[in-house]
Amino acid sequence: MIEFQTAFRKSRGKPIQYNGKTLILMDRLTVPEKFQLRIKIISIDSKWKQGIRINIDKGEGNFYSHSSDKKDYSFAIWDEKVKAGYPTLAEHEGLLYSGVARNNEIKIWNIWDEGNGVTQRWVMGAAMIKETIAENHFRYHCNDGQPNDDFSDIVFDVIISPDIA
Repeated sequence: MIEFQTAFRKSRGKPIQYNGKTLILMDRLTVPEKFQLRIKIISIDSKWKQGIRINIDKGEGNFYSHSSDKKDYSFAIWDEKVKAGYPTLAEHEGLLYSGVARNNEIKIWNIWDEGNGVTQRWVMGAAMIKETIAENHFRYHCNDGQPNDDFSDIVFDVIISPDIA
């Protein structure tokens, strides 16, 4: 049984090494104060509902979702909602958010629901591998709480650009 929770506890949430790869629980990305964020779901391979959490520290700014016309400091992006409501956007162009982050930082991590309606994160086998595709374009290979190391439960891209509007 593979679990990363113990190693992350020992590191106090800092990145850990596993099989020559750097694993993270959450990523902190530097962004311009006004920015655009595009999220593309690349693939999902899990028996559990998968998602992505994007967050700006409360009081430091907010995101605006172009697809749902909502504004908040934090969004959960669930795979089944993306598939049902915005399949073309999610698979081709990605979901677009505009944001303001006065502290120039956003946080991103993977989430999942085991079927009981409870959002899970950062336990058991949870971890992410971050791949840099290009400047301000990142791919995350995520493991949910299942005790394995396939890093294919949800794979998604994050692309950051200045908001020129």
